[in-house]
Amino acid sequence: MISYGWAPEVSKVEPTRHITSGSDECTLIIMDDDSGIREALRLLFDSSPVHVLGEADSAAAGIELVERLNPDMALLDISMPGMNGFRAARELRRRMPHVHVIFLSEHTDRAYVDEAFESGARAYVFKKKASRDLLNAVQAVLSGHTFISPSPAGLPCSQAL
Repeated sequence: MISYGWAPEVSKVEPTRHITSGSDECTLIIMDDDSGIREALRLLFDSSPVHVLGEADSAAAGIELVERLNPDMALLDISMPGMNGFRAARELRRRMPHVHVIFLSEHTDRAYVDEAFESGARAYVFKKKASRDLLNAVQAVLSGHTFISPSPAGLPCSQAL
Protein backbone atom coordinates (compact mmCIF):
# COMPACT_ATOMS: atom_id res chain seq x y z
CA MET A 1 0.00 0.00 0.00
CA ILE A 2 1.30 3.44 -0.87
CA SER A 3 0.37 6.12 1.60
CA TYR A 4 1.68 9.43 2.80
CA GLY A 5 0.97 10.71 6.28
CA TRP A 6 -2.34 9.31 7.42
CA ALA A 7 -3.90 6.50 5.40
CA PRO A 8 -7.22 4.73 5.82
CA GLU A 9 -7.48 0.98 6.13
CA VAL A 10 -7.98 -0.07 2.52
CA SER A 11 -7.36 -3.56 1.26
CA LYS A 12 -4.82 -4.14 -1.48
CA VAL A 13 -6.30 -5.11 -4.83
CA GLU A 14 -4.72 -7.18 -7.56
CA PRO A 15 -2.61 -5.14 -9.96
CA THR A 16 -4.17 -4.54 -13.33
CA ARG A 17 -1.04 -3.48 -15.19
CA HIS A 18 1.98 -1.21 -15.07
CA ILE A 19 2.19 1.83 -17.33
CA THR A 20 5.45 3.19 -18.61
CA SER A 21 6.20 5.32 -21.62
CA GLY A 22 5.78 3.18 -24.71
CA SER A 23 3.43 0.71 -23.02
CA ASP A 24 -0.31 0.32 -23.37
CA GLU A 25 -2.27 3.37 -22.36
CA CYS A 26 -4.46 3.63 -19.34
CA THR A 27 -7.86 5.12 -20.19
CA LEU A 28 -9.67 7.69 -18.08
CA ILE A 29 -12.83 9.81 -17.84
CA ILE A 30 -12.56 13.21 -16.11
CA MET A 31 -15.54 14.47 -14.06
CA ASP A 32 -15.16 18.05 -12.84
CA ASP A 33 -17.48 21.04 -13.19
CA ASP A 34 -14.54 23.44 -13.65
CA SER A 35 -13.58 23.65 -17.33
CA GLY A 36 -10.18 25.12 -16.42
CA ILE A 37 -9.35 22.09 -14.27
CA ARG A 38 -10.45 19.72 -17.03
CA GLU A 39 -8.25 21.55 -19.53
CA ALA A 40 -5.24 21.46 -17.18
CA LEU A 41 -5.75 17.74 -16.62
CA ARG A 42 -5.90 17.07 -20.36
CA LEU A 43 -2.58 18.93 -20.76
CA LEU A 44 -1.03 16.95 -17.90
CA PHE A 45 -2.13 13.64 -19.40
CA ASP A 46 -1.13 14.60 -22.98
CA SER A 47 2.51 13.79 -22.26
CA SER A 48 1.78 10.56 -20.38
CA PRO A 49 0.52 7.04 -21.14
CA VAL A 50 -2.87 8.08 -19.72
CA HIS A 51 -5.42 8.58 -22.49
CA VAL A 52 -8.44 10.78 -21.66
CA LEU A 53 -11.46 9.18 -23.36
CA GLY A 54 -13.85 11.94 -22.36
CA GLU A 55 -14.82 14.52 -19.80
CA ALA A 56 -17.98 15.63 -18.09
CA ASP A 57 -19.04 18.69 -16.11
CA SER A 58 -21.38 16.70 -13.86
CA ALA A 59 -21.39 13.32 -12.16
CA ALA A 60 -24.51 12.16 -14.01
CA ALA A 61 -22.96 12.92 -17.41
CA GLY A 62 -19.70 11.33 -16.28
CA ILE A 63 -21.39 8.10 -15.23
CA GLU A 64 -23.03 7.89 -18.67
CA LEU A 65 -19.62 8.36 -20.31
CA VAL A 66 -18.06 5.67 -18.14
CA GLU A 67 -20.82 3.22 -19.04
CA ARG A 68 -20.51 4.02 -22.74
CA LEU A 69 -16.70 4.18 -23.05
CA ASN A 70 -15.61 1.66 -20.37
CA PRO A 71 -12.37 3.34 -19.17
CA ASP A 72 -9.85 1.89 -16.73
CA MET A 73 -10.39 4.82 -14.35
CA ALA A 74 -12.66 7.70 -13.48
CA LEU A 75 -11.20 10.89 -12.04
CA LEU A 76 -13.81 12.67 -9.90
CA ASP A 77 -14.16 16.00 -8.17
CA ILE A 78 -16.17 15.90 -4.95
CA SER A 79 -18.16 19.13 -5.31
CA MET A 80 -20.18 19.05 -8.52
CA PRO A 81 -23.69 20.26 -9.31
CA GLY A 82 -26.44 17.70 -8.79
CA MET A 83 -24.90 14.43 -7.67
CA ASN A 84 -21.66 14.84 -5.68
CA GLY A 85 -18.53 12.82 -6.31
CA PHE A 86 -19.07 10.46 -3.37
CA ARG A 87 -22.49 9.43 -4.62
CA ALA A 88 -21.09 9.10 -8.15
CA ALA A 89 -18.28 6.83 -6.90
CA ARG A 90 -20.79 4.58 -5.15
CA GLU A 91 -22.89 4.43 -8.30
CA LEU A 92 -19.84 3.59 -10.42
CA ARG A 93 -18.83 0.86 -7.97
CA ARG A 94 -22.35 -0.59 -8.20
CA ARG A 95 -22.64 -0.41 -11.99
CA MET A 96 -19.03 -0.92 -13.11
CA PRO A 97 -16.94 -2.27 -10.22
CA HIS A 98 -13.87 -2.81 -12.43
CA VAL A 99 -13.47 0.95 -13.03
CA HIS A 100 -10.99 2.45 -10.54
CA VAL A 101 -11.97 5.76 -8.94
CA ILE A 102 -9.51 8.52 -8.13
CA PHE A 103 -10.67 11.67 -6.37
CA LEU A 104 -9.07 15.00 -7.22
CA SER A 105 -10.21 17.53 -4.64
CA GLU A 106 -9.43 20.83 -2.98
CA HIS A 107 -10.65 19.36 0.34
CA THR A 108 -7.79 18.38 2.64
CA ASP A 109 -9.88 17.50 5.70
CA ARG A 110 -9.63 13.87 6.83
CA ALA A 111 -13.43 13.45 6.79
CA TYR A 112 -13.43 13.97 3.01
CA VAL A 113 -10.60 11.49 2.54
CA ASP A 114 -12.42 8.93 4.71
CA GLU A 115 -15.64 9.39 2.75
CA ALA A 116 -13.78 9.06 -0.56
CA PHE A 117 -12.32 5.69 0.37
CA GLU A 118 -15.60 4.52 1.90
CA SER A 119 -17.31 5.34 -1.40
CA GLY A 120 -14.89 3.15 -3.33
CA ALA A 121 -11.93 5.36 -4.26
CA ARG A 122 -8.48 3.87 -4.73
CA ALA A 123 -6.70 7.25 -4.59
CA TYR A 124 -7.18 10.79 -3.29
CA VAL A 125 -5.15 13.64 -4.77
CA PHE A 126 -5.23 17.24 -3.59
CA LYS A 127 -5.84 19.65 -6.48
CA LYS A 128 -2.95 21.86 -5.40
CA LYS A 129 -0.64 18.84 -5.80
CA ALA A 130 -2.15 17.36 -8.96
CA SER A 131 0.76 18.14 -11.26
CA ARG A 132 3.11 16.32 -8.91
CA ASP A 133 0.91 13.50 -7.58
CA LEU A 134 -1.71 12.54 -10.15
CA LEU A 135 0.41 10.30 -12.39
CA ASN A 136 1.85 8.62 -9.28
CA ALA A 137 -1.69 7.99 -8.07
CA VAL A 138 -2.65 6.42 -11.41
CA GLN A 139 0.40 4.16 -11.31
CA ALA A 140 -0.24 3.17 -7.69
CA VAL A 141 -3.84 2.23 -8.45
CA LEU A 142 -2.88 0.22 -11.53
CA SER A 143 -0.30 -1.59 -9.37
CA GLY A 144 -2.99 -2.59 -6.88
CA HIS A 145 -2.23 0.03 -4.24
CA THR A 146 -3.97 3.06 -2.82
CA PHE A 147 -2.60 6.58 -2.89
CA ILE A 148 -3.13 9.75 -0.86
CA SER A 149 -1.36 13.04 -1.58
CA PRO A 150 0.81 14.21 1.28
CA SER A 151 -1.25 16.75 3.18
CA PRO A 152 -0.40 20.45 3.00
CA ALA A 153 2.58 21.48 5.11
CA GLY A 154 3.14 17.81 5.99
CA LEU A 155 0.31 17.87 8.54
CA PRO A 156 -1.92 14.85 9.07
CA CYS A 157 -5.14 15.30 7.13
CA SER A 158 -7.11 15.74 10.34
CA GLN A 159 -5.03 18.86 11.09
CA ALA A 160 -5.12 20.32 7.59
CA LEU A 161 -7.09 23.51 6.92
